[in-house]
Amino acid sequence: MQKYNITIGLIVTVLLLMGANIVLFARTVVISDTISRLEQHKVGLERQNERLRVDLYELKSYEKVSAYAESLGFTQKATALNLETSGVAMAQ
Repeated sequence: MQKYNITIGLIVTVLLLMGANIVLFARTVVISDTISRLEQHKVGLERQNERLRVDLYELKSYEKVSAYAESLGFTQKATALNLETSGVAMAQ
């Protein structure tokens, strides 16, 4: 009778350990899938960040070129044309 109790106890212990192992394996698979999705999301965010960085650089670059051109006098300032005094209107 005592041999049967020890055997039954060992069988129950082994079954409990197997069940715990299955639960831990299932959790590991879920966590692995979550990590994989997060890594893919991270790659997408890094690509988006790089595109935004390029866009920002281009905007800053245009501003720099515009300021440099203005400092060299390459920009034309708008001036009003008075037709009465220009002679162009009078000639027609």
